[in-house]
Amino acid sequence: MTPDGRPRAAVAAAGAALAASLGVAAALLPLIRDTGWFSAVFVVLASITVSGVLARQLLRWLPAAVAVQVIVFAFTVTALFARDAAVWGMLPGPDVWEQLRALAAAGTQVTRDQPPPVPATRGVLLLAVTGAGVVGLLVDVIAVSLRQPAVAGLPLLAVYCMPTAVLPKGLGWPYFVVAAAGFLVLIGAEAGDRVRAWGRMLDGDRGGPPRTPPPGTPQRKTGQLTTPPPGASWPGVSWPGIPLFRTPLRGAHRMVVVVLALAVVLPGLVPGLDEQLIGPRSEAGNGREDSTIRVVNPILDLRNDLTDRSDAVVLSYRTDDPAPEPLRIVTDDAFDGRTWSPSVGTLLRSQQVQSGMPVPPGLGPQVSTTTHSTQISIGGLDETYLPLPYPATRVDVPGTWLWDADTFNVVGWGVTTRGLSYQVDHLVVRPSPEQLAGAGPVPPAVASRFTILPEELPASIVQAAQRVAGPGNPYQQATRLQSWFRSGGGFTYSETLPGEGRGDSGGDAVASFLHHRVGYCVHFASAMAVMARSLGIPARVAVGFLPGEPGAEGRYTVRLRDAHAWPELYFAGVGWVRFEPTPAGRTGTAPAWTVPQP
Repeated sequence: MTPDGRPRAAVAAAGAALAASLGVAAALLPLIRDTGWFSAVFVVLASITVSGVLARQLLRWLPAAVAVQVIVFAFTVTALFARDAAVWGMLPGPDVWEQLRALAAAGTQVTRDQPPPVPATRGVLLLAVTGAGVVGLLVDVIAVSLRQPAVAGLPLLAVYCMPTAVLPKGLGWPYFVVAAAGFLVLIGAEAGDRVRAWGRMLDGDRGGPPRTPPPGTPQRKTGQLTTPPPGASWPGVSWPGIPLFRTPLRGAHRMVVVVLALAVVLPGLVPGLDEQLIGPRSEAGNGREDSTIRVVNPILDLRNDLTDRSDAVVLSYRTDDPAPEPLRIVTDDAFDGRTWSPSVGTLLRSQQVQSGMPVPPGLGPQVSTTTHSTQISIGGLDETYLPLPYPATRVDVPGTWLWDADTFNVVGWGVTTRGLSYQVDHLVVRPSPEQLAGAGPVPPAVASRFTILPEELPASIVQAAQRVAGPGNPYQQATRLQSWFRSGGGFTYSETLPGEGRGDSGGDAVASFLHHRVGYCVHFASAMAVMARSLGIPARVAVGFLPGEPGAEGRYTVRLRDAHAWPELYFAGVGWVRFEPTPAGRTGTAPAWTVPQP
């Protein structure tokens, strides 16, 4: 097939394809924090569009034109994300591909670990920009080169469906309007071009005589159709060559009205079209374990896990530990002022949990430990992180599960927890209050990493930490903080708070919590961790499940309502120590080592 040789029509069609691609790419905005990355999307899509227009006019052979667009696409992505490894800043080579592969892997890991909106890391931006570029290239080739704009709607629909499926409440209507407008421009451009190819522009009057050009306009005959000379236009068409005409768009807007009406009315008429998860829904309180339960959010967005379908069973286990501790899913050690999130360390294939795990960070031989074994059976919990007692020493589990040396988070490589049964050997670490009070200086590498706080942290948090913790060693300050939250500060545990819970761990939310003194486990855990960091005590937040309910034959049942968060503080010679600031009505007694002996 030979590309269209009419320059103005080609530019118009390519511009419409660019507008459609940008309109649908805008639907990705809610998935990534900030919006500056969208300028990179525009640069990539514009380079593909411009190179396509030029190549189609100069080469007049579709495969060659597409090859030029692909090359320009590769050069643009290289210049944006791997300029330092490229030849002349844009020519890709082996080093470029390796750098882009590493960036893509890091971006993929972020999207697996964190819910939207994810931070705008270079890896995430590479995925977004490259994905938008691939879609833009497909749209340009299908709609402009192959002249099939309706088919070009398929890749556009795929992009729009992504945020619709991922976001808890889908996309707002403005994003749909922008995406639909872009597609309408694409369809309208092609329709107008086809109408103009017949020889004259049609107006919107039904049954009336054809419109005639103004008096004195030169005319020429083409069969039975009268056309204006090149460059002239009919009344009512303000931009010659740009095929956005009333006739094709009139039919299109009627179609849009009908589709919008169906989109609004249909969900109310058809049973089951709601916001339920893809897959079977679990019934609250039925004890079933064969239903999909949405992932417990490692970013401290647990309010829905505590209130929605709270009786759904997520896992059960049997252990020889007479007093089982919470099962940890993940530790969040990065705090940006808005939320806690897990850092992504280096995961090596050799670090498989089946081969055993090392001594946990900071744990010295003088601390009392006992070895135990726990058998865990997971039902519908679909997680990338493996729920385990901390610290684990070895896990007998199918699939590739890798441990992170810094956090001891166990991450699945291409597998999830759904339907897993596995056995874990682990330690129960019981330091004495005297060991914690006499702990030496924290290693500089640990202190510099786990005491980081954002500059915009509200000053009221730091002032409250200094006032409550008072003087003394870090252990004394930590126990005063815990006691203040649990009993002395007048705090009330509640899961029914205004808002949706997405920002419950942020700095502003912590400051509000310290003022109103009403919140749930995320508020207590985040507040104590932030206050500990402000005092120079390394701290992080763990997310997992309370021990659950004991049943027959010593088997414990853990439900979604048992989702929990707690702070962990670091002490030299002991390592990471669990504290429990959430009141006893929710968590029971505090760990023995966090209660100083008189």
